[in-house]
This record gives sequence, C-alpha cells and structure tokens, in this order.
Amino acid sequence: METVDSTRAFVKNVKRVIVKVGTAVVTRADGRLALGRLGALCEQLQELNSQGYEVILVTSGAVGVGRQRLRYRKLLNSSFLDLQKPQTELDGKACAAVGQNGLMEVLHGERIGTLFHCDANKWASIGEIDAREMAVAARECSRRLQVLSSQERSKILQDIASNKLVSQIKASTKIPVLGHADGICHVYVDKSADMDMAKHIIVDAKTDYPAACNAMETLLVHKDLAQNGGLNDLSVELQTKGVSLYGGPKASSLLKIPEARTFHHEYSSLACTVEVVEDVYAAIDHIHQHGSAHTDSIITEDQEVAEVFLRQVDSAAVFHNASTRFSDGFRFGLGAEVGISTGRIHARGPVGVEGLLTTKWLARGSGQIVDGDKSIVYSHKDLTQQG
Repeated sequence: METVDSTRAFVKNVKRVIVKVGTAVVTRADGRLALGRLGALCEQLQELNSQGYEVILVTSGAVGVGRQRLRYRKLLNSSFLDLQKPQTELDGKACAAVGQNGLMEVLHGERIGTLFHCDANKWASIGEIDAREMAVAARECSRRLQVLSSQERSKILQDIASNKLVSQIKASTKIPVLGHADGICHVYVDKSADMDMAKHIIVDAKTDYPAACNAMETLLVHKDLAQNGGLNDLSVELQTKGVSLYGGPKASSLLKIPEARTFHHEYSSLACTVEVVEDVYAAIDHIHQHGSAHTDSIITEDQEVAEVFLRQVDSAAVFHNASTRFSDGFRFGLGAEVGISTGRIHARGPVGVEGLLTTKWLARGSGQIVDGDKSIVYSHKDLTQQG
C-alpha cells in the first residue's frame, strides 16, 4: 500500500483548489506576458478540473502586465522632448486595470468586458432581469472601449482605477465596503531600536516588493537618531539598495534630500518619504494624520513604548519589530488573499475567502423552549463549520 505523507493526507478530501500566481509567474523579465508559462498553467488547471476538482485561479500579475503596456503606449505617444523629462512612476491601480484585461483576454480568449455578459441571454429565462440589464450595459461599455484608440482607452481605465474613485465609493455608498484606497504604510524607528535589526526591516519593507500595498512608504525616525548618526545610517542603507528618498521638512534639511510634496503619497516603487519625529506619540499622531490605516510597524527594544504604539495606532495591522510586508492573507494563514480592508465591517486587515462569508445558524432540537431560561444550563463547544 502506498504510504501517504501525513502532512498531505488532507488532500484526498479536497474538493476545491485555489491557485495563486503573481507577476513573476505570468510575466517575463522584460515585463511581457510569459505565454509559455501561462499555457502550461492552463493545461495543469484543466487537468485538475477534469479530475473533478473545482479550480479557482487568483492572479496578482495584472500590475506587472499593465505597467509594461502603459509604458509602451506612453512611449508611442511621446515626443523626443517628452522622453527627456524625468519619468514619473505609473499609478499601481491603473496598471492593474489595464493588465487585468490583458490576462482575461489570454486566459479566457475573450475581449474586454465579455466575461460580464457572455451568459446574459440565459439569465432572462430564470427571471434575473436586473442582472441581465447590468450584463447588457457591460457589453455596451466594452464595445465602446474597443472602438477607442489605445491612448483614450488607457485614460479611461486609469480614471476607473484611481484612488479618488475608490475613496468616493467608500464615502458615498450606503452599503458596507471591504477594501482600501491607499497603502501608506509606516515604519517608526525608536531611539532604543536595535539598529542592525532596523536596517534589515526597513530594507525588506521597502524593497521586497515595492509596488505592494503593504510596502513601507514612510520611514519615521526618533529625533535622537538624527543626532547620533542613526538617521544617516538608515538613509544610506536604503539608498545603497536603490531607494530614492524624499524628506519631510526636518529630514530633507538634515539629509540634504528633496522635500516630499505630501506625506500622504503611495510611491509603489523604490522610493519613500523620511521624517524625524519627537517621540512615539508624535509618530502615532503623524500616522493618524497622514496614513491610510493599512499597516504600520515600530522598531524598538523598549517594551513599554512598543505597547503604546501597538495599542494606540488605529490601523488594520500593527507590528513590533517586523516588516510591514507580513500583512498578507497567505502569510496570516488565510489562504489566497482576496484583498485588504482598512474599515471595520466586518473583516479587517488581510481578507481570505472566509472573510467574505456570513454565518447561517442551524438548530436541531427535540422540543426545547426558552421559558425565561428556567431550569436551563447553557454549555458551549466548538462545532465543525460546514460551507
């Protein structure tokens, strides 16, 4: 009898397989789609499907694909004089909007928007009139997109994907929204921090995946470190890794670096803002004023200061002596992450599939009644949840 690895014994009872792939899988080194790898992936998923598994493909590679496409279009539509100017980093959400359409086209063999209406004619027979009308509207929108020029289409998609639109939706809707508009994550280095640890953490938080929403965008440093050389050491460590630094009023003067236009900015690239603060309370105030309630971290050996930070920073994830990059559904053990929520209903922080579900309670009795809770003793135990 074949011996089964005890750590994988659960696989025999699996009915659904969720596959998560990222930019490194779906794109080549030059940013173009890796069609060979995508083809092999599709074959493997089809094989799983033919074996009776329900397969869900989750891809975060849209940002990489979109960035390559937008840069190519910008190159085609730029004059020689334009190309001599400093190039600004493309908005991450705009890249995702453009890239996702490319992935949909490859993986499904369909054009923009067709996934929303391909079965619209079937819905009418079961009375889903509203859904059908929405699908038809999506079809019309996709047709209009297809007749626009590449430049016009890119502009529309950038507007659709903007942080401003996400913020407006969250602010104006009466429906609870799970999501976040920005990922402005802070790392605060306290005066009692282990400096070697601090260097490792800030480099990882910024450079591990600069475009991720959990990457460090602002480095806050205690004022004492500006006097003893710690601030300079931290800035040099980042610069040697290729990170461009922009300073607040204090840091820009001390480090002789360009001043940041605003503290509320998500670079999504190898760049970050640096500022000097008085103490942990000033750091907390700064985070609440300029942050996005996503993920913030403190580096300190002082446990009391750490507890103040952990308890008072009102963000979805708050860390002590750890990189902000750990704020991730997979790393939290939630499976494939479907998003991160900075709100308070009902899931907060990284959200897995379970975070999108609600609970239905089933009770099987034999005539029990409450009757004012007379002669009743309640006991509780964990029950197996059923999907």
